[in-house]
Amino acid sequence: MILNKKINTNNSFPFLLFTFSLIFLSHFIMVFFSFQSLSIPIFIVSSVISVLFLDEIFKFELNYKYKFFIILFLVIIILTSAHSFLFYSDTKPIKSLFLLSIFLNSIVIFNFFKNFTFSKILNLFKFLFITSLIFLWVHYFYDIQFFNYSQNLKAVFPFREPSHFALTFGAICVPLIVFTSLRFNLIIMFNLYFFALYFPNFTFLIFGLICFLIFLFKTNINILLKFSLIIILCILFFDFNEFINIDYFISRTPFVDPYSNEQSFSLLIFKQGWEFIYLNLINSNFLGLGFQMMGSEKMHYGEIFYSIINTTTSIYGHNHEDGSFIMSKLLVEFGFIGIIITIIYVSFIIKFLINLNSNLTKIKLRSKSADDDFLKVFFCELIIFSYFVNFFIRGIHYFTPQLIFVFAAVIFLISIKLKDEN
Repeated sequence: MILNKKINTNNSFPFLLFTFSLIFLSHFIMVFFSFQSLSIPIFIVSSVISVLFLDEIFKFELNYKYKFFIILFLVIIILTSAHSFLFYSDTKPIKSLFLLSIFLNSIVIFNFFKNFTFSKILNLFKFLFITSLIFLWVHYFYDIQFFNYSQNLKAVFPFREPSHFALTFGAICVPLIVFTSLRFNLIIMFNLYFFALYFPNFTFLIFGLICFLIFLFKTNINILLKFSLIIILCILFFDFNEFINIDYFISRTPFVDPYSNEQSFSLLIFKQGWEFIYLNLINSNFLGLGFQMMGSEKMHYGEIFYSIINTTTSIYGHNHEDGSFIMSKLLVEFGFIGIIITIIYVSFIIKFLINLNSNLTKIKLRSKSADDDFLKVFFCELIIFSYFVNFFIRGIHYFTPQLIFVFAAVIFLISIKLKDEN
């Protein structure tokens, strides 16, 4: 992989502005202009960024093997989109083809990862973390009601709801928990847990648990003490029932009786995603419905979907176009191809977890200020790993800033692999 244009590695401000716009401005535009989805806002922002970095994008070169798989996947998407339009008169897949251009921004991010020192990459994520903290604490002390945010009861500026904020904030926190000091680690975990309880929000809590477990692996304390810390944390959590809405969190776990009134609407949406997978894989003979056809007339719906309709005012149900988590949408739309992608991702997660302790040990022997490929590789692996919350638990759809960063991280890992082979 080559980017021929020389980059000014002394000035990272343009990239700070670019990432800020991609992550925060796109969500602001969605709320301000009352868009129902993030797709159009992120398309607008990413298109401007692509034009500004057009030279870098055009001069990007990819190994023929990977280029072949990308072209093949694009051909499949185009053919299924054309089929959906011709046989079902559904224009959404055709229109969504333009949205794929947002992933050109992954090339720009890869460019930054490849050419800047690791310390500057780390500083970028610290900047994003501090910016997110400012927004969170401003919301805590003052609930913003202008810029159309008064129309969204759960809005947390600049996001439309706490879960959207948590998906972004958590993805920033996971890499930082490894590469920052103990004091910084405590700040990360405090804020994740505090806002998980303040809103309350299950997605914040999940990222808090992930960061806490990585923190335990990272610190030099014995197994017994680590286990004791987990037990103490659980006891404190359940002992403060009058201050913590424990019923909220329990209702979002799969341990609730499915026939009781205690299971939450969010849990029903999550179960609906799994029901969609089963019904549509079986009825499509594992071929899938086609790109962006989830929620279309080709869709097969089950009992959970109709029970959600009966318990809400919406006649169309909820999350029937995105499945509530990315794996649901991927498997429903792409069938066995989605299964292959899921297996690859699960294999990556297993390998990542197996090597986590040894990689953390290696970091202690290296200088974080050095421009070290190993540090960048592990950082990119953490970015990819953090996406599993979107993939398996709570996602929006394909077209998000998180997935743009994930693709950039994947490209960087491939570039290092090709470099080692040569």
